[in-house]
Amino acid sequence: MLNRLLQILSSQQPQNKTALASALGTSLPLLDEMIIRLVQMGYLEEMNSCAASCGHCAAADGCLFHMQGQALVLTEKGRRAASTGHHAVAA
Repeated sequence: MLNRLLQILSSQQPQNKTALASALGTSLPLLDEMIIRLVQMGYLEEMNSCAASCGHCAAADGCLFHMQGQALVLTEKGRRAASTGHHAVAA
């Protein structure tokens, strides 16, 4: 399911957690755990100082979703894993 999340994030931007959970057929708490895991593994990167206005943000093109002043972006490792396919991420 981590691979599928990376594929969704790499192909459709930006996202919100409710839509992601629905697309994966999972709950919001499990999605949060998946996101934490992908950050820890280096596939996603948190941007804790996210700008209030996305139009002025240098990372706006790679932003996956923006919530309460935080955003996530795919790292290069995450982009490679998403394009590699089915078994790129070992859970």
